Amino acid sequence: MLKGISFSLQPYVLEDDRESEIQTVFHIKPMSGHDANYSLMKYNEARSEARGGQVKLKVGRLDTADETTFVMCVEKIENYQFGDTYPEMRDKGMIAEITSTDQLKMVAKDMPPTYMTEVMEQANKISAITEPERKDSRSSSTTLSGGRKRAQGADSTIAKSAE
Repeated sequence: MLKGISFSLQPYVLEDDRESEIQTVFHIKPMSGHDANYSLMKYNEARSEARGGQVKLKVGRLDTADETTFVMCVEKIENYQFGDTYPEMRDKGMIAEITSTDQLKMVAKDMPPTYMTEVMEQANKISAITEPERKDSRSSSTTLSGGRKRAQGADSTIAKSAE
């Protein structure tokens, strides 16, 4: 049975933070098809063609695309400590809960890229079919064209057309 995306929040702790005494928890939801399209549009706006067909990237627009995509997937963060990107926020110490869009965008700029990637990958995995669900599938495998695959060694009788 095919099931639509669930938008319920899923708590997630980064792999590097799982052994910490106080963990930062990202409350993640998957993106809808529309959200994914909007995110792609934002990233596409960051590129332009230069002379000779070379691609030129606009860093400010890439930052905006990252922030936009992050805010689409992360609704709340618990126990976050800002770094040197935002000294005024760093000086406040650990923040117990972040839910405002502006502060979520700040986190997107403040986080190391590898952690940002991990959070975004997790958002994509939430709605994906898990390996046990794939193995438990009762349907027959199909070919790329949609036809059913035959098991090896199975009889393959071909119906003759009437002439």
